[in-house]
Amino acid sequence: MKAQSQRGVALVITLIMLAVVTFMAITFLGVARRERASVSVTEETTTARLMSEAALARARSETVARMFAGTNLLSYDLAVSTNFINPQGFDPAQLPGAWNPTNVNYDYRRGGAPLSRPTASRSSPTSSSIRGRPSSSP
Repeated sequence: MKAQSQRGVALVITLIMLAVVTFMAITFLGVARRERASVSVTEETTTARLMSEAALARARSETVARMFAGTNLLSYDLAVSTNFINPQGFDPAQLPGAWNPTNVNYDYRRGGAPLSRPTASRSSPTSSSIRGRPSSSP
């Protein structure tokens, strides 16, 4: 009888060990998945930080380049974003609070009227036609 009870105990111990190994494998898979997600978040955060630092360095270098391009260090002109330009002109009738990133043109209103009176320091007609100035000819 002693041999049969030892066999029963061996079976119970084997089943307990199998349950422990299964639990540890499932825990390991969960930890590995969480670590992978953590690495992805860290990578995206690092990429965003590096891109913002690069943009800041570029803005600084463009400002300094404008300062050193002329003889007066205080005359560096305005830096205007030209990412979005509506070739049909700026629409002042847009509703207040309705944000539209394509309603941008720094030269002309919709219909061809200039936003401000032209001066000698404004860009030449060639460069403004490149930036989307509506042509006056039909």
